[in-house]
Amino acid sequence: MSDLVSKFVLNQVAQKGGQNVLPEELLAPEAWVRALEFAASVHALVPFARAVELAPWLDEVPHAARLVMRAERDRQARLFREARVEAERASAVLVAAEVPVILEGGLALALRFYPDPAFRGVDLLRFRIPADRHFDAKRALGLGGYRMHAEGGLSREAGAPAVKLSGAGGGAEWDRSVSGAFRGFSGELRALSAADALVDHLRFAVRERALDSPVWVNDAHFIASMLEASDWEVAASRISSERLQAAAWTLLGIARNERGTDVPSGFLDAMRRELGLFRKWRLSRIGSDESLFAPGEARGITRLMA
Repeated sequence: MSDLVSKFVLNQVAQKGGQNVLPEELLAPEAWVRALEFAASVHALVPFARAVELAPWLDEVPHAARLVMRAERDRQARLFREARVEAERASAVLVAAEVPVILEGGLALALRFYPDPAFRGVDLLRFRIPADRHFDAKRALGLGGYRMHAEGGLSREAGAPAVKLSGAGGGAEWDRSVSGAFRGFSGELRALSAADALVDHLRFAVRERALDSPVWVNDAHFIASMLEASDWEVAASRISSERLQAAAWTLLGIARNERGTDVPSGFLDAMRRELGLFRKWRLSRIGSDESLFAPGEARGITRLMA
């Protein structure tokens, strides 16, 4: 039963669709307790709740489970609205101070790459600025009423979304960044190119040992879906130079297998050829959400990607 429940959750998170009838095993309230616990354990309650909300069999879901998911959806919708408002306000402060700024992180992914932003949760706001403009950025935000808090971000008041500044990346990434990618925001707020967004995503997963959720595969899928042929060439070059081949092969391989992501022929083979024999053998066993997010699996796999 537990395997069936976890597979059901992962299929919903991957938005596979095609399931017009709720499996009989999922009609029992206790099955939904396990489903919600598993979704929360892999940090995927937001996309799971959204997928269930849109399913044709929603009325068959036990009432108590629907209440839990509706509460989570309402909470995330509020956080998303607050994050968007705060991003507009903070980026306007930085733009007025003539500080170049790129929006990154969950909000940028949801707004730019996801067809339905409600499938992507958001937390703190990440802004990338040139390394030599950090003082100017902090000064401008300070004059705008932002104060540093314990987690290292800046916010206007307790409970408001926090803004985190990063100076990562070189000049080429700024040159490839694009303006006008976020509707409703100042045209001066920039976004990473799709190729750099993919590399940034892979780097963050490895650096933070954060490959603990199928949401990471969703992100890779939606970013990759926007890459043109020339973008794949840029991404391949950067992935090799930053030694992210293992992360690329694993995440994009699962995305292709489980979500139908259109990855160019030869790209995954090129990533695989650059791996050592042990990592190649070990990672070759991981080809699906189910194999990666089995209990205890993701932590060991993430170590292999570093």
